[in-house]
Amino acid sequence: MGLLTTSLRRIVFFCLLAGGAVAFVAAMGAGARAQPEPAGPGAIDPIAAAVDELLAGELEHGSCLFSAKKSIGIWPFEEDRVPVQAKSAQRVYDEIVARLVGRRLRCLDVLDGAAIGAVVGHLARTGALQKSGGNVIAALEEANRKVDVVVMPQIYGQDGRIVLTLRGVDRKSGRTLALTRPVIVPEVYLVGDIADLAVTLDAAINRAAHQFALSIADLRTVRLGGFFYQDTAAQPPAGRYLLDRTVSALTGEVTNPVSGRALRVLEAGANGAEAAGGEGVYELSGRYWLRGAAVDLKITLRRGDGATHVWAGRVRLEDFSGLGLRPVNPAVASDDRGHGPFTFQLTSPRGRTPVYRPGEELTLSARSSREAWVWCFYVDSKGAISTVLPNPHRSRAGANHIGADEAQTLPDPRRDSFRFVFTADTVGEEIVRCYATSRDVRADLPAAFFPDPIGPIAGLDTAKLDLAFARLVDVDVGMAEVTVSVSP
Repeated sequence: MGLLTTSLRRIVFFCLLAGGAVAFVAAMGAGARAQPEPAGPGAIDPIAAAVDELLAGELEHGSCLFSAKKSIGIWPFEEDRVPVQAKSAQRVYDEIVARLVGRRLRCLDVLDGAAIGAVVGHLARTGALQKSGGNVIAALEEANRKVDVVVMPQIYGQDGRIVLTLRGVDRKSGRTLALTRPVIVPEVYLVGDIADLAVTLDAAINRAAHQFALSIADLRTVRLGGFFYQDTAAQPPAGRYLLDRTVSALTGEVTNPVSGRALRVLEAGANGAEAAGGEGVYELSGRYWLRGAAVDLKITLRRGDGATHVWAGRVRLEDFSGLGLRPVNPAVASDDRGHGPFTFQLTSPRGRTPVYRPGEELTLSARSSREAWVWCFYVDSKGAISTVLPNPHRSRAGANHIGADEAQTLPDPRRDSFRFVFTADTVGEEIVRCYATSRDVRADLPAAFFPDPIGPIAGLDTAKLDLAFARLVDVDVGMAEVTVSVSP
């Protein structure tokens, strides 16, 4: 039986003829960020202003209902995911804690850094954070840690500046209570941040490899993660080049014919106990940020038990000539690992942030820690959005329902009449974003979300998509996505 091919913008759906096998986020769009306003003369400290905005509404005043006393914890920054040195991130974190404590909140007890650090340590030791896919709220619930409100600060690079936002989330419901506007972090908190002059790309990679080889005595195997643009899940050509160069330099540093020491490299998605993170196995990943005429680079090796080694440096921008530094998909946004009230994960055989090439086929697997209805949308490299679950071939009630800890395959060869196959036209970033809801919300979503046949939905972007799910009432919502970097 022949194949009937149709094009869905930048992805190809191969359809077989009949009889064949066929987050919740705030209203601000995921594809764009608000522009931070620089502080003028005599203006309040931007971090103090962010804390004031965080507490201006429901987080502080709503918590005082019925005279209930609640605890608030400030989640720490992850060193390898922020565009500043660890000491700079710690300064910002300490200032946030100090400002919250200084407010003498009537109904909220603020946990200090040591207290929330103990919670983080507990989640790491029990594996709750890993099991939740990095979803802080779900991990706290899994480990029965009774922090009532979690403040999740985020530092990211924007237009060469370092920017801070604060999100306050209710642990029990996963609902966002407050999300502050971005503010520029003052230089006083960033003194000494990657102070060295920019060096050549070769010098930076070689320094990092030499440092790792000397400081990690048990380094025997690296499992390839990815090198990502800023705080996104995208791996543009520059990121893939950085990964290849780092692996080459690290292999050269570790290999010693006299001692017999050698480095084994495992591709992303490798199976087996060793790939899962045994003794001497580290995941290699990196992030880079554009800072004027330079690129700030962080390279990380992380062991399965959480032991982490980070190298940071600054590279001359001119050394990246001819390499694409930025994502091409306008919908690529912050790599949000979720903050819903339950664990909802979406992955591919190569992980959450895979690299595929034209001619290769993508399959996905979704799993929820509780009964849920799953709604999936494909965002092509131009930002056009199409609904892929439910779809015309799975339109009956409950066709997108999954039980607790039950895997949902997409596309499902038994029920779906299409496949995801990349072509030369799909080079760039392609995104599959899925939402899990605690009840069937199809009647609450716009009818335009479910066209027949499948095709791009006119006027829909990721901001409107997120807002549609954020506005749902009497329902718990989780969100997860896979960002595919399609390489020529």
